[in-house]
Amino acid sequence: MSWGVSNIFGKRTVVSTNSDKITTLIGSETSITGNIKSEGTLRIDGILNGGIETSGDVIIGENSVVTGDIKAANTVIAGRLNGNIDCSGTVSIGSSGKVFGDIKSYNLRIVEGAIIEGRCSIRNEDDHTVFLNSSKEPA
Repeated sequence: MSWGVSNIFGKRTVVSTNSDKITTLIGSETSITGNIKSEGTLRIDGILNGGIETSGDVIIGENSVVTGDIKAANTVIAGRLNGNIDCSGTVSIGSSGKVFGDIKSYNLRIVEGAIIEGRCSIRNEDDHTVFLNSSKEPA
């Protein structure tokens, strides 16, 4: 599925997940306080004050605000996240995406215009962490 279409260097860039089915949708008129635990793909277009833990993917829509940590297979950010991300796959941040927190994943995609304020670490195949913009050695 494709989310967060943006224009970069005159070309359309699509930020996407591997999932083809959203099992939970939190609409733009919805505000939730509390943690969410799920096994499927979750899309948030509203406001969430709480963390997310899922074995599926998480999609944060363009006008949404999430305040809490995310643990998921893959994460797409087109809105605002105030919290940390821990993914077993890919984190994709679209041009309207804003992340204020640390990111840990195996892959990281950032579209021009995205805002990240925090530490990014990319795990390698042996599950060692390689620190970006850091002189630290992998664990």
